[in-house]
Amino acid sequence: MAEITPDHKNIVVLGLTQNGKSSFVNSILRYAQLENSEAPIIGNGSTSQTKDIRKYSTKINIRRYSVRRNGQRTDLTHNSEGSRVVITYDNEGGVASQKYEPLTFKESFDQETGERLLITQEFQQNIRRLQAGLVPDIPEPSGCFVKLNMYDTPGLSDSAGIKDLERDFIKQGYREIEAKEAATKCTRNLIDEKHKLSIINAVNKMQVLHGVCIVVRDGKNFGQELKELKSLVEPFRSISPNLNFYMIHTRVTNITMFQAKTLNRIRMSEEFFKLRATHFFVNNEPDLGDDEHEGDPLSQHFANRVLSDFLFELAEAPGVKVGTLQYQKADRILEEVVASSLRIYSSYLESTNRSLREKIQELQIKKRPYIQKSELYDKELEELRLKRSSIDTRERVLVGEDGYDITVGFFRSAHTVTFSILTDTPIRHVEYSPTNHHDIRWDKESEGIGGFKSNPKLTVYNGEFKARVTAFSYKSDLEEDKISSIASQMNSISELRDRQSKEIKRFQQRIDEAKSEIRENLLF
Repeated sequence: MAEITPDHKNIVVLGLTQNGKSSFVNSILRYAQLENSEAPIIGNGSTSQTKDIRKYSTKINIRRYSVRRNGQRTDLTHNSEGSRVVITYDNEGGVASQKYEPLTFKESFDQETGERLLITQEFQQNIRRLQAGLVPDIPEPSGCFVKLNMYDTPGLSDSAGIKDLERDFIKQGYREIEAKEAATKCTRNLIDEKHKLSIINAVNKMQVLHGVCIVVRDGKNFGQELKELKSLVEPFRSISPNLNFYMIHTRVTNITMFQAKTLNRIRMSEEFFKLRATHFFVNNEPDLGDDEHEGDPLSQHFANRVLSDFLFELAEAPGVKVGTLQYQKADRILEEVVASSLRIYSSYLESTNRSLREKIQELQIKKRPYIQKSELYDKELEELRLKRSSIDTRERVLVGEDGYDITVGFFRSAHTVTFSILTDTPIRHVEYSPTNHHDIRWDKESEGIGGFKSNPKLTVYNGEFKARVTAFSYKSDLEEDKISSIASQMNSISELRDRQSKEIKRFQQRIDEAKSEIRENLLF
């Protein structure tokens, strides 16, 4: 079923591994965080961050960034041909002037092939001088916002795991050179095909696609990088001739993004892919400063300005309906390589799963003594709980009494008797005999319920009878020391039981990880 996301712009981020896809997504989310402190942050750009397709949804209020020179608003940018452009504005915001500095080339020929080459010539005006005196304005809200669904995809040419796989092949009897070749083929070719298929499957679930971001990194062999990306880009060309492509050039700075060799990437990529794309040079690591320095305002300005340009472009981008992308099979040679790799890799996975099952059995054996100890501690705790519950009760227990034989003659004055009971435990209840009637009156004001003594008074007006006071405590009061001792024992045993539980949990986590790896291997 197609994935419906009303009002959202759906973009797919493609690229080779470690080229900055996740860092680019991170930059967008960090830009959003300037308005929304709850925006998520992912990745750090140092290693391959994405093994599965991840979706990030966010709403961004786009800001306008501008700079001034001598108080006059100025803009430094590039056009679609790679020319540098300096724009100045009048006081009303209209364009006062535009100065273009186009790319220039020197013709040369490859000495071996005779192929005609165009060597990019650097711009005449030094970029540092061109940026000298530029002062960033405070960013202003544009009133425009965009809601994004960004799909961060696994990178191609992922070499992660080659060394581990190589060692495993050596254990299976492969020679070192054979193991290295087999590991490389398995890891790169097979996993690349798997990643392509997962990307296509994810896109096929979308109803509308608004753009494809092709992330390439500055500093790499650009021509080789384009070749490796071609098989990933080609399926998207079949969606619609109106699909928007964005070339995201990462790892640039506010200096390198305006150098000729960098801007020449626009021409090179469009000649190679034979498609029109909008190019953005993204500084995903601007100089934000730290505790020792304030950072570079121009670095921050151009990093955010480019992201604003990208978001403005995306906000206006029409979507195209997604039909069914076809998975393009590799060429015959690559198919043979992949098939061979698949056989080797299947054998490797079977061996790996056997080892994992043996590991699970070993872990379960190691876990068993901890389970037995934990069960023993649980039994001891239950026995102590029962013992404590039998004595930690509010059952009344007699703890003291006092009494008198009283005779008061008729017409005599009232006679008052004071009773005294001292206890070692709190008095919870007091009973009086006889109870009040017209010839006697109990004064209970000082009886001391809750204390350790009781001194009630009895005033007698007439009669002959035996008076008695009895005091009671709870059973838990009398067994306080035992209860405290039991609680201490239970705490000690609980700590021991918790240690066993942690070990059981640790073993179980390793068992679950091994089982998960087996399931993943079976699905491959």
